Amino acid sequence: MSTPPEGSAGRRSIDDLLSEARRRLKRYDPSEAHAAQQRGAYLVDIRPAAQRAEEGEIPGALIVERNVLEWRFDPLSPSRLPDAARYDAEVVVFCSEGYTSSLAAASLKDMGLSRATDVDGGFQAWKRAGLPVTTPLHHAAAGRDARAGAAAATAGGVGAEAVVLDPEIRLDLDGLLAIALGRPVAIATGAEARLARASEVIEAVLAAGTRAYGLNTGLGHSRDDRVDSQLLADYQLSIVRLHAGALGSPLRTEIVRGAMAARLNSAVRGGSGLRRGTVDLLAAMLNRGVHPVVPEIGSVGASDLGHMAAIGLVVIGSGQAEVGGRVLPGRDALAAVGLEPVVLQPMEGLAIISANSVAVGHGAFVAARAARAVEASDVVAAVSFEAIGANLSVIDPAVGAAKGIAGQVAAISHLRALLEGSSLFESGAARSLQDPLSFRVVPQVHGAAREFVAAARAAVETELNASDDNPLVVADGRMVSNGNFHPMAMALSFDAVRTALAHVALLSSRRMSHLTRLAFQGRDAAFPVEGSGLRPVNTTYSAAALYAELRFLAGPATLDVPSLDLEQEDHATAAPLSVSFTEQLIGLLERILAVELDFAVGLLDRTPRERRRGRGVEAIQELVSEATSARDSVSTAQVNEALWRLVASDELRGVAQAAR
Repeated sequence: MSTPPEGSAGRRSIDDLLSEARRRLKRYDPSEAHAAQQRGAYLVDIRPAAQRAEEGEIPGALIVERNVLEWRFDPLSPSRLPDAARYDAEVVVFCSEGYTSSLAAASLKDMGLSRATDVDGGFQAWKRAGLPVTTPLHHAAAGRDARAGAAAATAGGVGAEAVVLDPEIRLDLDGLLAIALGRPVAIATGAEARLARASEVIEAVLAAGTRAYGLNTGLGHSRDDRVDSQLLADYQLSIVRLHAGALGSPLRTEIVRGAMAARLNSAVRGGSGLRRGTVDLLAAMLNRGVHPVVPEIGSVGASDLGHMAAIGLVVIGSGQAEVGGRVLPGRDALAAVGLEPVVLQPMEGLAIISANSVAVGHGAFVAARAARAVEASDVVAAVSFEAIGANLSVIDPAVGAAKGIAGQVAAISHLRALLEGSSLFESGAARSLQDPLSFRVVPQVHGAAREFVAAARAAVETELNASDDNPLVVADGRMVSNGNFHPMAMALSFDAVRTALAHVALLSSRRMSHLTRLAFQGRDAAFPVEGSGLRPVNTTYSAAALYAELRFLAGPATLDVPSLDLEQEDHATAAPLSVSFTEQLIGLLERILAVELDFAVGLLDRTPRERRRGRGVEAIQELVSEATSARDSVSTAQVNEALWRLVASDELRGVAQAAR
């Protein structure tokens, strides 16, 4: 989501919005709560549990605590807000004076809130969680930032500036993510000539009677069978319908939007043969919040045929789509926002489905999350460095310069920044001349992970801006059969990312062993004990179980697709599976890091304060202590859930940066 630039016509500056947000903050008052309910407002209660017990519960409010998130299922619950009009519902946040919860922002974002009101002057926590602070707060009915953004955009709300798709300009990953998360799109004027020229080429090939794959011939094993000229219009409809064989639960809305945007960005280059009317309809669907229901299983990575056919069904007025929080038949969903299906022209059915857009759209999110996970890994490692009194010679800039790997240099720079101000930089301060390798090679392993994550990002952006159609419509008048639908480099890049991140997880797992050993040694022989925040040693067993699962996911996903279509399609990349496995693995890595972070902070809590800590590390220690302050009254699972939310968000990095 983007915040409108200051000075935008008809919009107030962010400072004005923040000032209003602070004014709107409410301490609990039964009459205020009742009045807000009467107005139909959405209520959020972030008061501590003890204060709620003393002052009374707020009926119908969403309760957000430091460690847990509870839902009250009633008419004000998000699941009961299907109407698009409620995306702009008023939200009133009740809190206690002086109480700011860093977790509240991340928790609300996960539940689908796309904008946040200030919480007792703590608006920076909300901004670090990626929630621009505005009022009124927009809420997504189905818990999706993407839906809220689309509704705000189509209603002319905040953040409606369009991302322009231009055949002369590469769209980067951030631009794609902006569209996927709700920004509208616009087609550059330069696309018109390319689309028109592609249409001319197709018409010329048909007039000449030249065979062109999928235009006037069958597909796959029927490639050499000519389609009767009288059946060409119906043939394109048949291509879409016969490939709509995807299975399983629906893909997340943001992935569907990413796929639609990726297909559009490729189509405007002219190589697909989509006509202007179809391109305009796809853009309008994005801008008006019509999101096809796309089952998650339907591609082996040689064009996402089943996935894209589900999108194509809505384009022709069939299938199903979500609009305004409701799932409707495709034609009805289009009509609900003033759109009509298109009549496919020759080549368009194949052009819609012959793309790797789902793998690209999903891959954009996973590549971005992987980059955040690597940075979070640095943060957790820095806390462990401080906890054991590590030798910081391993993050000397000379070490990175001598190796010459950009990712390692970046890791060293980040770790040094996190540990800035620590007495461990002083001569003789370290506990040992050389620490175990799980500490000593953090820059090398985290640096390598950065390299492969950067490669995956580059591969996604290459596919995003490529013409991956078969046949490729070339401006010189040819339709060329090819294999550009094979996103091999992207698929392999995510295989590599998983291996790299598995090594990051392995280091974390090994460091936990050393943290546990130190906790039981004379330095703190009574650990763990009741009181002072118990760290159950058994959580390391849970972390080991997580690593075992992670290790399984780290294997290559791209080698096991069988031969299909009567041996005609006898190789595939499994790109969507590789991307999906990577997303799952990152989730496991984040949870492992959460366990390490808890143990490292626990050890720091028992370390004499006379040794100075890095300012970034000290800020993280305070944040973790705040987030887990109720550990004696909640379950270990809830504590880990709270820490996982911190690790998975930008909160750790943001707090550490702010402290420097």
